[in-house]
Amino acid sequence: MFCLAKRKSNFILSIPGPLQGTSCNSFSSSVVAHKHVSIHRGKRKKGKGKNADPNSAPGPLPKTPGAFKPLPSSQLTNPLFEDKSDIIFREFPPLERSAMGQVAQFPDTKWSPMINFGLPRNILVDFRLMAKPCSVVREDTVTLAREMDRAAEESSAKHRSVLTGSAGCGKSYLMLQTVTHCAKSGWVVLYIPRAQNFVNSTTSYFYDPRTQTYFQPIAAFQNLQRLLNANFDTLTSLRLQKSVELDKRNPLPEGISFAEVIEIGLKDATLAPNILSIVLEELGKQEQYPVLFAVDDFQALYCDKTIYRDAEFSHIRPWHMSMPRLIMDYASGKKTFARGAFLGALSCQNTQFPLELELREGLQLPHDRPTSPYVRRHPALVEYAHGLKSIPISEKLSQAEATAIFEMWMAEKVFHSKPTDTLFLSKYSESCGNARDFVRGGLLAGLTL
Repeated sequence: MFCLAKRKSNFILSIPGPLQGTSCNSFSSSVVAHKHVSIHRGKRKKGKGKNADPNSAPGPLPKTPGAFKPLPSSQLTNPLFEDKSDIIFREFPPLERSAMGQVAQFPDTKWSPMINFGLPRNILVDFRLMAKPCSVVREDTVTLAREMDRAAEESSAKHRSVLTGSAGCGKSYLMLQTVTHCAKSGWVVLYIPRAQNFVNSTTSYFYDPRTQTYFQPIAAFQNLQRLLNANFDTLTSLRLQKSVELDKRNPLPEGISFAEVIEIGLKDATLAPNILSIVLEELGKQEQYPVLFAVDDFQALYCDKTIYRDAEFSHIRPWHMSMPRLIMDYASGKKTFARGAFLGALSCQNTQFPLELELREGLQLPHDRPTSPYVRRHPALVEYAHGLKSIPISEKLSQAEATAIFEMWMAEKVFHSKPTDTLFLSKYSESCGNARDFVRGGLLAGLTL
């Protein structure tokens, strides 16, 4: 007894005896998923090329990413999928006291950091559920914006800060709001939303004997491209004040724009690490525009060893990789901007790269486990963490901030039941005011994320 489903290619999907008596309709999804496949009882035959068995069952289907992805517009013909034009949020406002507790929509213009640099994964999943990307302006947002306004007139050596706080308190959202505020205020912005990609062995690298470090050309190339796209007008107006040496090649001539310098690195990816370093050094010398260097998932760079390995198959230290070392130089104050700031944010979700002891003590954070002066600390990490300032983020949402978040998701119509004051107060109490628990574990608990 078999249930047969005929395909155009004349292949048959056969379900053997143990499933007999089940209707063919129950297997329709399997027929679509396993197109041109025949499943048989017995041992799977192995082989490659001409010797391969065309009827052998395939391996397990690849896992789909755990995030919502939009369907093509051609498949969204039902009126239910029309744009939600009734949802109108305020454009991203000046971060002042009057804006606290308001829902602000992130801009999608050509200079938008969200468009050019990307997003952390948790924010990306939230935005895919929204008709328009937006967030709530908190008191911490306004406080940090005032700090950036002061940094705009001073050296970045005085403004090297890291956002700290418990898991889910909103550090990544606060960083994105701050980066957007600075970009809108005319800053030159370099935003790295996923710093762990520089140490988890996901990009190519090669050893450079001149600098005795491992270059990451693709990572440098991508960040050069994003830096240029997000700050094109500014980088076009800035010019080199004197010629700059570039390895053993012809020096970069005096008077060319920063955008032209970046184009050299985009034409030859092997030069991208040096070009990125040169551009940031020249940005540090000019005083016409303030510069913000923002890095999320910051603690991943202060790991004892990266996932990368050298020729002897030993793990490479992060300060021996070009991108982590470049970031850590500006974080430690070894390299500075004449006007601007360095801003990092810790991520508590990344268990592969937890917060190390050296960075924890550099930020003067409480220990999460017993320690003593006899516990080993790497001198290089201690040096790179020296002088960093911790900016603690509020552990709980205020009631006004939580109300704005509730109304924002209510406008998105994500609730499976009628939104009431009882629902709001119950979820706010259950989460103890934690932003992530309030949204993910409370308001969106009925959705599979």
